[in-house]
Amino acid sequence: MRLPVREHSFVRVAEILRLQTTYPLESQVVHLWTIDLSADRDTLEYCNYLLSARERSLAQRFVFDHDRCAYAAAHAALRCLLRLHGVDSALEFELGRYGKPMLPHAVPVLHFNLSHAHGRALVGLWRQPLGVDIEKERQVDVLEIAGNFFFHEELERIRT
Repeated sequence: MRLPVREHSFVRVAEILRLQTTYPLESQVVHLWTIDLSADRDTLEYCNYLLSARERSLAQRFVFDHDRCAYAAAHAALRCLLRLHGVDSALEFELGRYGKPMLPHAVPVLHFNLSHAHGRALVGLWRQPLGVDIEKERQVDVLEIAGNFFFHEELERIRT
């Protein structure tokens, strides 16, 4: 089943922190936010302020500063986006069966998923459980990969 998607593309984290407009979730529309996690020092301080104590503790476990900053920015942006949909941004997330953060059961039906990598984040919001993933685009040699799985004759047909 294909669902309508409302995309909010390449929004800077500082812009999300300032958003005030509420975005009601229509039952059959998935909201996807692509976020640029680059931020200045003041914005990152505010991001850290928005995090729960548990999230701040998790952020400190990152070895590299840029990973700590990306984590803080992504999770603060998530909290702000949830606030736009009527969720208290100071709430403590519950952890699901596999450690995935989720909203407490007392919150009206709203599901989210967050993925971040290489200075970008992707947040999905919907009324049903969902999953999102973001990765750095990279060049792939399809024929080299195919060579690992096809017989020589099949590979020759693919090349032609």
